[in-house]
Amino acid sequence: MTALELICPGLLGPLPLRPEPFPILPNLDRLLARASVVDGVASDPFAALFAAFGIAAEPGCDLPSAPLCLLGDAPELLAGEGAAAYWLHADPVYLRPDMERLRLFELERFALDAEEAAALVASFNDHFAADGLELVAPTPQRWYLRLARPPALRTTPLYRVMGEALSPDAISGDDALAWNRLLNEVQMLFFADPVNRAREARGEPVVNGLWPWGGGRLPAAPGRGPALVVGEHPLTHGLAHWAGVGHRTPAQWLQDPALGERGVLIYDESPWRALHGRDLGAWSDALVACDAALAAPLRALRRQRWSEVVLDPCAGTRYRTSGWGLLRGWRRRGLRAHCRLARR
Repeated sequence: MTALELICPGLLGPLPLRPEPFPILPNLDRLLARASVVDGVASDPFAALFAAFGIAAEPGCDLPSAPLCLLGDAPELLAGEGAAAYWLHADPVYLRPDMERLRLFELERFALDAEEAAALVASFNDHFAADGLELVAPTPQRWYLRLARPPALRTTPLYRVMGEALSPDAISGDDALAWNRLLNEVQMLFFADPVNRAREARGEPVVNGLWPWGGGRLPAAPGRGPALVVGEHPLTHGLAHWAGVGHRTPAQWLQDPALGERGVLIYDESPWRALHGRDLGAWSDALVACDAALAAPLRALRRQRWSEVVLDPCAGTRYRTSGWGLLRGWRRRGLRAHCRLARR
């Protein structure tokens, strides 16, 4: 008997407003209505992914998402000495003044291309070569920084600060002051770069900063975890590679939704990404696709082939459903009743 865990941030909002008409979601409604509720779990999507492998952040430290995402994006960079190195995400961002603070935007939706990324990375590495910093860009939007020594730093993930005014405590720790100076120096360096002058001339947002987060070294091999990881995000590729388990894209898994001995972990952030873009239509489409993907798991539950399905919307609560639980037909509080609206 095996289990399936679906981590799906954004599934229950927060929504800017309720879409009308609300999408028809028979499988999600049934699972949520008849599930047992577990409160007090991680609300951070990456923390939920790491928890599935028995990993929690050490006090005062980040979850080491950078080396594991890099393992998914460019595993060759973690061969040899790279495997023992300390890595940080150092994603390119657009910083825009807003009253007395800076507001941060990721460059994913602003069409930064590989040639532009390579030029900015080369400029950074030339400037900071003597400081023991090496910037790499396996994709135009996801950059990583290799450090000569681990910093005393606690950071805030990029997905927590996107579109937000930066607070003074977004980067903390004994080395925070030095890192803020370094980030200011990066802003000045990139401001004068020909890449940004050309982008500005075309009316495109400039790459005027880096955002460091998720630093660490590759952790020791996990003591537990699923037999198969399903997802598009590089962290799902990296975790599967690191743990020595199978990985499939969602499309591959839907063609043959088989389970291994320890079950399947699925990570679907499409509702979350839609909400970051304030696109309720895309959010509804993502939920309809998720609902369709749960048809086979529900059949397996009803036939007692699987022990349970666990649904984690990364909202502080998990929903566990067994085959026997599906028989609680008098419980009808579906997804719409669980959705929450964003604070205005």
